[in-house]
Amino acid sequence: MPLTVNTSCFFCGKINSSGATCPDCAASHSLDGVFVSCEYSDKIVGQLIKKLKYSFARELGDVLGEIVCRSWTKMITTEEFHRADRHNFIVTPIPLHKKRLNWRGFNQATMIAEYFAKRFGLEYKDLLIRTKYKTPQAKLGGAQRKENIIGCFAGSGKEITGKAILLIDDVATTGSTLEEAAKTLKSAGAGQVWAIVAAKG
Repeated sequence: MPLTVNTSCFFCGKINSSGATCPDCAASHSLDGVFVSCEYSDKIVGQLIKKLKYSFARELGDVLGEIVCRSWTKMITTEEFHRADRHNFIVTPIPLHKKRLNWRGFNQATMIAEYFAKRFGLEYKDLLIRTKYKTPQAKLGGAQRKENIIGCFAGSGKEITGKAILLIDDVATTGSTLEEAAKTLKSAGAGQVWAIVAAKG
């Protein structure tokens, strides 16, 4: 499957060399950048994610984790990213609400994040709590996703002042979930907040 090296601002598509949020978008966004591993439109990637999330094929968590790890090694050479102090990232997943977690039995983002952190020797912490049970983002349009996710996260109370955080999720479409999570982390004192996702779509 083809790996994607994201070379544009996730929000406006302006070309750069690292996936960093461009200066214009940075004025209204909390995310410092988003790394995309693959495109959801890739049939293999799309099926892997669907089988993990909806057929509960837990063994595929490590497969997606490996995809994210391989794409990471292609991304970390960019100049902008080196300024993010990549060796000191704290890795954290986008959390599920406890009701959805109980239904599925696992959080696919947690599986990917734990695999990733272990592979690269990075610190892993659960830094966010999902406080509101809402309609799944996948069922909504762009504007609805942004409104639906507002106020859905809270910090877990762990000390993160000045820390660089790497958010991990399986899929990002509009980036609304990642952006709301980054906003919450920065409100709690985080420094840079980047994200890496298995797929964009």
